[in-house]
Order: sequence, then C-alpha cells, then structure tokens
Amino acid sequence: MTEAIRLRDEAGASKYLDERWGIKRGIRTLQKYRCIGGGPKFRRIGNTRVGYEDAALDDWAAETLSPPAKSTSDPVLLRRPTEAAAEAA
Repeated sequence: MTEAIRLRDEAGASKYLDERWGIKRGIRTLQKYRCIGGGPKFRRIGNTRVGYEDAALDDWAAETLSPPAKSTSDPVLLRRPTEAAAEAA
C-alpha cells in the first residue's frame, strides 16, 4: 500500500513558504512560476488544480536562499545559490 501524499493548494504553499522560510510569494507569483519555470515542483490534480508537497517547497526555498554571509561584500554572496550548494556537497 502506498503512503498518502499531503499536497498544499496555492494559498497553503504561499503561507508555508512565508511562515517556514520567510519567503513571500503570492498565489499569482506561484502561478507565473508554473508557466515560465523557476518555481517549486508541483503536481496536477485533475485538469485545473495543482498541489505542492512540503518537500518540494523546502527544496526550492533552500535553493533560492543564499548561504549565510557576514556582510554584503562577502564573496559567498557573489556566487549563485546553485554554485554554493554544489561546493557544500
């Protein structure tokens, strides 16, 4: 038997990102990300609804945020988040 997957709707995903990560992204922004790319992974529910898994939201948020820095001139901020993540791995 497969385990049930909990999906958040757009409003829930927006609220989750804000409360857990401090990333403010509105419903319309999440919709735009689905069209142009660059947002968290999602699942289709039928023809019109979508849902976001917490793990997908967490992965996207972690990729979006920079590593901790001591100042705005810290070299760590000059690298793209994906480059910094690759170096940390």
